[in-house]
Amino acid sequence: MKKSLLSSANPEKKSYFRRCFDASIIVFLTTFACCFAHYWCWWRNAIPYHMSTRHETYTLSTPPKLPVLNSITDNPDFNEITFIEVKDINSKESDYLGVSLEPGHEYEVTIYCCNDMVVDDIGEDQGIATNVRIAVDLPKKYTSQTPSRSVGGYFLLYDYIGATIAYNDGVNDAPQVVSAYSEVFSDKTLKIKYVPGSAKILSAGKVNESKLSDHLFRPQGIPIGYDALDGQLPGGREYACIVTFRFCTSPANWSVLDEIYNTYYRP
Repeated sequence: MKKSLLSSANPEKKSYFRRCFDASIIVFLTTFACCFAHYWCWWRNAIPYHMSTRHETYTLSTPPKLPVLNSITDNPDFNEITFIEVKDINSKESDYLGVSLEPGHEYEVTIYCCNDMVVDDIGEDQGIATNVRIAVDLPKKYTSQTPSRSVGGYFLLYDYIGATIAYNDGVNDAPQVVSAYSEVFSDKTLKIKYVPGSAKILSAGKVNESKLSDHLFRPQGIPIGYDALDGQLPGGREYACIVTFRFCTSPANWSVLDEIYNTYYRP
């Protein structure tokens, strides 16, 4: 009787393979939960990325009557439609369409943002674009395999550095997202690395020369502004801002992890 009680109090131990199986199930479920939480937090506030330059346009003589970003076709200060440019810092030439990357070089990216609404005959507070955010898609590597990824159902023949600027005041029925990109290409496999601390905003306002967070390169982007980095951008060219940052290139190898990032993780 005593033996039977002891045997019931100490159930038969699981085999080694059963313990391994149970542990693998726990690891799988934990990893799945962590990945799901990570992606949910990453994308839930993401700016909708549209790799297109097509949006409603205006001119200086007929500007928009609501807050609209980067829509003036004849702005003498900057190209508002293709509002991103990339250039080698050792070259005086810049190109809005694309740049050939070379290993060991450093490049500067310039992004222009302007609220084109005219506020001459209305209160300035009514011309402010609110919750203005900017997000940048900077590839990590480039090689002949990079253009194999599909965007919008089309296979790219190049890669790109893209920028998306968005606002949402919840009131005005105006374009809320504008985007532009600059092509990058090379005949070499390159690692592309952001130069830490190089992102800043240039403006006539109080935010001039302010350093920008590395969250600039996340889908959620970061807020920009004029008096503060609070997403408030008044109407008029005098309130426009420029976001700049630098990246450098170095020789690299392509890996399976790069392919996964390039295909599924980028916007």
